[in-house]
Amino acid sequence: MIKKILVFLFIFSSLNATQYSIEKLKKEENSLAKDYYIYRLLEKNKISKKDAQDLNSHIFRYIGKIKSELEK
Repeated sequence: MIKKILVFLFIFSSLNATQYSIEKLKKEENSLAKDYYIYRLLEKNKISKKDAQDLNSHIFRYIGKIKSELEK
């Protein structure tokens, strides 16, 4: 019974996951979470250099990994 509940919760949480696009990120307020999603897009090369430069002004903390990804 517990296994069924855990499987259900796993499937439900997977279906509830959100995909962030560039337009959606631009509408969000600046935060560390937003920086994380920008970094993930940069890391997976899902956005172009121009889009990355456009998102540059939306970064909350321009340090560390996100800075190194933008400077590539």
